[in-house]
Amino acid sequence: MIRIPKPNPIEFLVSRKFPNAKKLKKAHVIAPSPGRSTIDSNFLEEQRKKIKEYESDLRALEHSALIKLFKSEQEAHRKEMMLKAEEEERNCFFNQSTSNADYDHWCKATYWTLDEAIALSFGKDPEQVNWGKLKDYHPYTPSPFVEKYRKKRDLAVRAKNFNQLYAPILPGPFLAWAKRTGIDVVSELFEGIEAQGVVIADWKDQYDNLQIQHDQLQQQFDTLAQQHEGLIQEISDINAAIHNRSSSLSGSQYWQKFEALAVKAVSEFPNWVKTQDKIQKTGNLLTWLTSGIGADNREADLIKKILSGFFSELK
Repeated sequence: MIRIPKPNPIEFLVSRKFPNAKKLKKAHVIAPSPGRSTIDSNFLEEQRKKIKEYESDLRALEHSALIKLFKSEQEAHRKEMMLKAEEEERNCFFNQSTSNADYDHWCKATYWTLDEAIALSFGKDPEQVNWGKLKDYHPYTPSPFVEKYRKKRDLAVRAKNFNQLYAPILPGPFLAWAKRTGIDVVSELFEGIEAQGVVIADWKDQYDNLQIQHDQLQQQFDTLAQQHEGLIQEISDINAAIHNRSSSLSGSQYWQKFEALAVKAVSEFPNWVKTQDKIQKTGNLLTWLTSGIGADNREADLIKKILSGFFSELK
């Protein structure tokens, strides 16, 4: 196992105050010659003296005070490096205005290559910013943008290999995949594509929507089926009630009497009607039913309706 040596606090603090300390310690006074700079001997000795004095001051400190100073300078160094890296990142070609995407053009494109889609998702011009240029780009410090691009490209390539994406690809399905996967895409790209009337959806979105519709229809069907079963039961209960009512009705003396009058009227009507020139429901027919058949006025009205169902003369 390789062990990385810990930084020496004194050496680190000296290098912070005198960035060229190591070179100054090894430097020699060189005679002037064309193209070669010289180091003044007085300056060299003065700097070496200052370095030694500072080292002595540091060694004279208590250990806790030395470590406190060391950590403070480490944090200051870290912040300086961070600011330097941020400045370098801002100055990279992909962060210049010339690398910004032309949304008016790219949102009208029928399809994108996978690399174009990835560059556009960052808001970059695919002709200026692409993996061909980024993979061999090695700035002084690692670039956060290049790393983000690499990771997003890796996810897209994996999705393509698993048939979740295609190359080339339509803008709508690519943006739907990015949205579903939780991949950041600049809002201008979404807005530009939607302005073209493109539906941002892929097969997964469409499948999920159809599944939701299916579940809703299934729920409605189940509800209607339950209501249908309830209605069937209600009808069955009503028929049973009617049957019970009819059974009890047919057993009553009044019903037996009325049934006998109705049967008598139906059987004797054909002979009676032959003796009549004209039938008047409220006249000779009513008289015959009351006097000839023996029904009262209410029974006669009911029997007339029964007769109308048998004989066309009364319709």
